[in-house]
Amino acid sequence: MLSPTTPPVLRRLLPADGLRRGSTVSVTGSLTLLLALLAEAASAGARVTAVGMPVVVGLVPGEVAALPDPGPGWPRVVAELLHVRGSVVVLPAGAVSVRDAEQLAALARQCGSVLVSHGPAWAAADVLLEETPGSWPPFRDGRELGVQVRGRGNASRPVRALLRLPMRHPLRAAA
Repeated sequence: MLSPTTPPVLRRLLPADGLRRGSTVSVTGSLTLLLALLAEAASAGARVTAVGMPVVVGLVPGEVAALPDPGPGWPRVVAELLHVRGSVVVLPAGAVSVRDAEQLAALARQCGSVLVSHGPAWAAADVLLEETPGSWPPFRDGRELGVQVRGRGNASRPVRALLRLPMRHPLRAAA
């Protein structure tokens, strides 16, 4: 089953034309890319929780629930949210152990949630989205990003593209 929360501009790059429920996605290097995923998910009605992210920039308050400092037990917090919230973003302060990443990915599959991490790539991720090197200047209503998508299964063959990510609303900080 495909998630209706994938931004249209990214669908053509992702396996099966979108994020699958029960999948784990790792976003590296680009907060803009992460925010595009979150903004579209929230605007489509998904329940999104940012865990370990002190400020959600670019998203209107109420669209995304934030748990800025879940403490050292953050994997347990994320596990609970996977059961309840449906979509979860994890931005841990430090490295994620292979064991924690694998257990959370398995739980996302079991619960039919979409688990998105930002920061260092998770070994357990089904799909890796990363900004490609280079400077991509902003355009009038957004930003251009070079993106590479790779992963397992249908995503095993890397795909690259230049994306125009629209700005849905002015950047603002939400707590």
